[in-house]
Amino acid sequence: IEIILNLTPPISRDALIHHLAIPKLWLTNGGFYETKWASFSYYPMNVDLLYLIPLYFNMDYMAKFIHMSFGIGTALLIYQYLKNKVSPLAGLLGILVFLSTPMIFRLSTEAYVDLGLAFFTTASILAFIRYRDGEFKEFKWLFLSSMAMGLALGTKYNALIAWFFLLASIIFVYSKSTGEQWKAIRCGLIFFIISFLIFSPWLIKNILLTGN
Repeated sequence: IEIILNLTPPISRDALIHHLAIPKLWLTNGGFYETKWASFSYYPMNVDLLYLIPLYFNMDYMAKFIHMSFGIGTALLIYQYLKNKVSPLAGLLGILVFLSTPMIFRLSTEAYVDLGLAFFTTASILAFIRYRDGEFKEFKWLFLSSMAMGLALGTKYNALIAWFFLLASIIFVYSKSTGEQWKAIRCGLIFFIISFLIFSPWLIKNILLTGN
């Protein structure tokens, strides 16, 4: 059903004035183009950058498939986690519950960015859980968690909320599990710095365009 709906032209308001319109202006002007009349043009747009590809080939409906793929990716992350923690059946039920949620179903047929935000945030949380389960010895999982959160921040400002709570959780869980508070703070700083650096290009773009 979603595939059939995604083959139709985009008609949602935010897609037509924001998520597809701003990238289209970038294509038309050969790069980042300041649109002072649209405050949302200063939002981070990691997922919207992917929409440049279908827009370039005049296949705007493909943007909806890109957004849907993030929903499928999130479902697969849930499956992998539940399969390892509980059972493959629990993983399949996790996929069913997530993808059949009405809001997820609807978003899967729109050229928005919310499913990208869900994917990167989920990946960040699960990567940190993997880091904790490995007794904080495998740094790559902390690095991946930081990268995923940075990509989430570069997708939508709403990720700032998840960033704050996950950062606080990392410091708390590390300190409680090991009893080493300074190492917990160092772990939190690593997470903060890496995720901020990945997020920073959008802040730099705004400074270059507006001086703010």
